[in-house]
Amino acid sequence: GGGGGGGVQRHVSSHMYRLVLRQNNCPDGYTGEHCDVQVDCSELGECHAESAHGVCVGLRQCRCLPGWAPPDCAQHHCNERFACSGHGECVGPNECRCDAQWDVHADCSTRRVPPSPPPTVAPTPPWWVAKAEQEALDELRRIEQSRTALVVVACVVAAFVLLCVIGCLVARARQHAAVARGTATAERMAELPVHSAVKAQTRRALRTVQKAAGTDKKKRSGKKR
Repeated sequence: GGGGGGGVQRHVSSHMYRLVLRQNNCPDGYTGEHCDVQVDCSELGECHAESAHGVCVGLRQCRCLPGWAPPDCAQHHCNERFACSGHGECVGPNECRCDAQWDVHADCSTRRVPPSPPPTVAPTPPWWVAKAEQEALDELRRIEQSRTALVVVACVVAAFVLLCVIGCLVARARQHAAVARGTATAERMAELPVHSAVKAQTRRALRTVQKAAGTDKKKRSGKKR
């Protein structure tokens, strides 16, 4: 503190921070524009003045430096580091000790990407091995082509057989229809000759009767003479 007539300055610093409390023309223990704000932080350890974590700005009221938690500025925190992002430990005011591979940024928010291993190059096989592999690949290719050709031939044969079956069924159906039409026509034509034969027989019978009647008349007329 300082006297009532002069200014009082308290300098505190921690981790490159600096805070100055000014009390102008106020008696010791008071501050404010009208010197009506009592300054007493004895119950708070005077904001840990020996450690310089903050200053007393009122009655049991401390103004803490960044990284120090109220009310007495005795405990540090890492709120400005997002509590170390859950991947580290707060070891000082806004100071994080990051877990392994999470130390890219001060707030432990980014994981270090491990370097990619160098690409592995397969050793070149001897020429006879390469030749054998090529021959095996050629053989597999020929087998695959043969299978494809067999499948195509089988499909063509199946289509031909199916067309033949369909043609046979259609021909048989047409034959049955023709037989049915011929049978119906024959039945109709069979009925007509029966009536014609009857008529012809009737005419012949009539002619025979007529002839017989004419012969009798001639005989009778001859006898009368």
